[in-house]
This record gives sequence, structure tokens and C-alpha cells, in this order.
Amino acid sequence: MTTIQSSSKTRWPYALILLLILCLSVALLSKVLSYFKTGANENNIYELGHHLLSAHQPDIHWLNDDPNIGGEINEYIRDEITQSYSDAWGILNLSMAEAKDLGLKENFTELKTKNLTQNIISSAPIIRDDLSHKLQLHFISLDRQVVSFTDVESVSSISFPTSNLSYRDTSAYAVVMTLSDGKWQINKLLRK
Repeated sequence: MTTIQSSSKTRWPYALILLLILCLSVALLSKVLSYFKTGANENNIYELGHHLLSAHQPDIHWLNDDPNIGGEINEYIRDEITQSYSDAWGILNLSMAEAKDLGLKENFTELKTKNLTQNIISSAPIIRDDLSHKLQLHFISLDRQVVSFTDVESVSSISFPTSNLSYRDTSAYAVVMTLSDGKWQINKLLRK
């Protein structure tokens, strides 16, 4: 009987250590799960951009294509280009209003994003609201990775909050978009 009592006395410290290790493991596991279940915070620029972008719905109309556009375009590709072009303008408008990059790299190529970011950060906030775009396709590559078109008439309302100045802008743009990782991005956007 003394051996049974002495072995049970030596088991208590081991049981206590095992219980402590189990508690620490459960606490650590709960912290890890909590970390991965936590959503994006309210300051996530991409979530903010996506939320505000849903309100950006300019009227976009395609004019007749040039007679010889190179490759072939179908309505699905045209719709993707239209949506990507609209999203790019929407994110650019939001970035100009906040004077910071709110996701330009998702809608513009790397070089174009760098140029836009430098201009946006160095200027005062500008409120720009797209009203309509009239597009005319000039070229689509045979592999359907590059398109060139003209935004014949881009109508927007522009205001400068710091100076209470506003006006309506009607401009034309030469546009080149490229397909990268399944997403159309603006590579060139030149005011004519």
C-alpha cells in the first residue's frame, strides 16, 4: 500500500504540468484562430474603394469599331473592358478625392500607377464624378491581350473643395489596356 500511495504522490506534479501544458496549448490555439478569423479593419483601402466604387456608374457607350481592328472581339470581352475601364476611373476619382492611393495598382499597370500616385499625393484633393464615356475601338491584338481605343467624349464634373471652384469637363483620351492575370488594366491614358 505504501508503494501505491507514493506513486500517486509523484503523479500529482506530472498531472499538474500536463494540465498547465494543455491550458497553454488551448490558449495559443484560440489566439491563432482568433487572428485568422478577424476580418479586415475599417481602414482597409481596398474595401473602402470597392464599397464606394459600387456607386460609380457612368453611362458608357461604344461607338462603331474601326473597320480593321486586327483581332476579333466578342461581347464578353467588350463587357470586361468596359467594366475595368469604369472601375479604373472610379478608383482614380476616389484616390484624387482622398489624395492617396486607394488601389490604383489593381486597375493600372505598374508604371502608370507610379506616375498617377506621384501626381495624386502632390496635389490638393479633387472631386471628380464621371458622367459618361463614348468609346471607339481601334485595335485588339490577335491574342486578345491588348486593346487600343479612344474615349471620344469623357464627360465629368470636377470640383476643388479648397477653392470652391467647379466645372464640367469634356475631354477625349487615347487609351491602351492590357490583360494581366485575368484583369484588364490601363497602360496608357493620354488626353487628346
